[in-house]
Amino acid sequence: MGYGDYLEQLTYLLFLKLAHEYAQEPYNRDTDIPKGLDWASLPSEVGEPLEAHYLATLHKLGNEPGMLGSIFLVRQQKLWAMGGLGNFPST
Repeated sequence: MGYGDYLEQLTYLLFLKLAHEYAQEPYNRDTDIPKGLDWASLPSEVGEPLEAHYLATLHKLGNEPGMLGSIFLVRQQKLWAMGGLGNFPST
């Protein structure tokens, strides 16, 4: 996996994390990210289930209408070549 690919994956994760933060107090914004495809759903998984959930999340978000779908329209995920998200942060 190249630097650009790794950076791309970090960008998707950062987008989900920031959307999660904006949905909390004091902002309480509607981010239009469906429950189960949001940041909060990722840390509950570990290892291969996390990988499967993350890839499915990106695929489903890529099928969402509008800007959200455009952001996550991804066909290939290469993060796992560098060890995946096995040590995914919980906060």
